[in-house]
Amino acid sequence: MIRSKWVHLDWKERARTYIFPDGNELEFTDVTDIYIGESGVHYLQCEDGKYIVNTGWLCISLDTNGWTHPKVTP
Repeated sequence: MIRSKWVHLDWKERARTYIFPDGNELEFTDVTDIYIGESGVHYLQCEDGKYIVNTGWLCISLDTNGWTHPKVTP
């Protein structure tokens, strides 16, 4: 993943779930674009708005139709 640039996903992610060490989960649906900041913070563009996910998660679970080839937008 290219950091510090918005990346458009070829396939919209039906769901992106961040799993944290304490067992909590954050799920986002219909993710179309992602930006990864230098600090590791993730910024998501979903069909219903934009979201920020701070660092500290253990893993990410993706529900998508396929792998994406990043299209970097300015």
